Amino acid sequence: MNAPEIDLSRYEAIVNRIQPIRMEGEVVELVGLLIESRGPAAALGEFCEVRKRDGRVFRTQVVGFRNGRVLSMPLEETGGVCLGDRIIARGGQSGVEVSSGLLGRVLNGFGTPMDDGPPIHADACRPIEGTPTSPLRRA
Repeated sequence: MNAPEIDLSRYEAIVNRIQPIRMEGEVVELVGLLIESRGPAAALGEFCEVRKRDGRVFRTQVVGFRNGRVLSMPLEETGGVCLGDRIIARGGQSGVEVSSGLLGRVLNGFGTPMDDGPPIHADACRPIEGTPTSPLRRA
């Protein structure tokens, strides 16, 4: 008796995007909307997450470096940030998960559905910043 074939490619793509080692740092200063932290090892433009003491998380983007520290701008509400809060680099290339399930949906700036539709199951991850296809070469 032959066992049925199982397609694991979707799960393989998810596992390949996971970063097993977390690069962490800590918030050392907050002035206006600029978050200064000691670490994590992150590249310019990379996204990070700040984990507040109350368990809430918000996203930031690395915008620069100064005196060996990382400068980030929040992309969400920052209320309640404290000195010493953990900041974690999300790692990898900035991307958005895509599938045909996105057609006709309403998304926020992070690609998360804002409507009351069903969850979207991604088929692939595409880079946010890329080279656009020439209009003359598009199908």
